[in-house]
This record gives sequence, structure tokens and C-alpha cells, in this order.
Amino acid sequence: MSMVVFEPLKEEDFPAYWTYTVESWMREMLKAALLEEGTTYVEAEKRVKQFMPEGMKTPGHYFMNIIAENLKIGKIWLEIRGE
Repeated sequence: MSMVVFEPLKEEDFPAYWTYTVESWMREMLKAALLEEGTTYVEAEKRVKQFMPEGMKTPGHYFMNIIAENLKIGKIWLEIRGE
């Protein structure tokens, strides 16, 4: 049984992760009809920025690579909220 490890995302990897996140969010919102057809990337990016206004440095937000058997198998974004 292999162990899964979480490793902080490096700052230089964040721009690619950000683009993926915005595009993925946009696709899912369009599929669910929660976003108008023709919405631009810039408009979608503004909406996603509401969740993490300071990008990678947004307090309480953590961005990590998921590592299994020394291979990056994914990424995770966690937000820790107070009680």
C-alpha cells in the first residue's frame, strides 16, 4: 500500500494551476447553465478571484500537489475556515 503525500505548490507552478482552475470552473458552470454562453475567460477569472482574491497568498487557502509513489497525481486547493 503506497502512501499519499501533499507537497506545497511552488509559486512558479501557480500560473498554470490558476489557468486550469479558471477554465475548469468555467466549463463546469457552463455545463450546469450557471454561466452564460459567450462568457469570456477574463469574466470567469473575475468570478474565481472572489474565492481567492490574493491568489496563492490568500489567507487560509492552501495549494498542494498530491504525490503517490513519487509521482504527482493531482493537485488540491483547500480553504480552512474558522469556527
